[in-house]
Amino acid sequence: MKIIIISIVAIAVTQFIKTIWFYLFDKSSHRNCSIFWPTFWIGGFPSSHAAALTSALYAIWKYEGTSQLFGFAVVISLLLIYRLLEDKKRQMLFNEYFVQSDDLYLQKIVTEGRLLSFNGHSLMEVIVGGLVRVVVSIVMTTFFV
Repeated sequence: MKIIIISIVAIAVTQFIKTIWFYLFDKSSHRNCSIFWPTFWIGGFPSSHAAALTSALYAIWKYEGTSQLFGFAVVISLLLIYRLLEDKKRQMLFNEYFVQSDDLYLQKIVTEGRLLSFNGHSLMEVIVGGLVRVVVSIVMTTFFV
């Protein structure tokens, strides 16, 4: 149960940071969207997926040590994080094709940045999500669970 609680808190903290970041620093044309857009729907900075994965990984290490479960969790986490990076790369390739399309709606989706909002994460987004995990996991395991 501790692993689940720590992961949920890491996701909540990351989503809060993402929402603040979106409204303060994102210069995209969909900035006037409702609060639900950055909080629940978009990907982006920082990666809540990476935060959830790595916080669960930290909690397993903290409570189980370097067991077989920890080894399995490391492999699964690496595979999932690689998938996030791969998805972003694939979406960037699609963006290049959409920009060259004659379809104005496809071009608009790319110029507004909406398509990349949904798919994958950059390496920096994953790293910062992991750093959020470190802080949340240490605080949670030291003071709360």
